[in-house]
Amino acid sequence: MARGADAFENKLIDYVESLRLRRWRQGSEPARGPTIRLTLLHLAAALGYSRLITALIRFKSDNPSLVLDYEVDPQSIDDRACNPIVSDMKPNTSSLQEASR
Repeated sequence: MARGADAFENKLIDYVESLRLRRWRQGSEPARGPTIRLTLLHLAAALGYSRLITALIRFKSDNPSLVLDYEVDPQSIDDRACNPIVSDMKPNTSSLQEASR
């Protein structure tokens, strides 16, 4: 049985997988305003959740929308001028590289 971080990642993956079955409403757009520009992909990469990154990529492929284009964009830049790959910088690991295999 998964514990700690693995259990949390599994819950997130289950949630994303359940969302894949739904369709976006027409006209849905990413939230804009005075927020940090940290996307779901930045967060998943920073946490090292490669399986969640894979689930997000599948979700985006199955449900094209502006929201997912924004949240699952590997070239998006956060407030620290980092893309998700830089958010993933840990010695000898890369969840984004692992997820892309």
